[in-house]
Amino acid sequence: DSEEKDGLRIFRMLARHDEGPNKGKPKGKIYCLYNGCDYALGFSPWAGGNWVNRLGQVGIGSFDSWMPGWAFDEERLVHPEIYGHTENFNAYD
Repeated sequence: DSEEKDGLRIFRMLARHDEGPNKGKPKGKIYCLYNGCDYALGFSPWAGGNWVNRLGQVGIGSFDSWMPGWAFDEERLVHPEIYGHTENFNAYD
């Protein structure tokens, strides 16, 4: 159980439909508010020493592209069990 990712744990906390065609499927989504201009989140990969960008800085299913900025590829980066049950909102806009 210690090998399980935090995202799966959060996903499994969502309430499930009890009956009907969606029986067993989640009732909601995991919503992520991110802000690419948050200086504390931007500095934390270097300060923490692990060089990993924080979810609140980039959003779910995103990666640092070769071009300036971030790219999204949720289908490739999000666990198959969670895919389709997440939504990002840019808090800076």
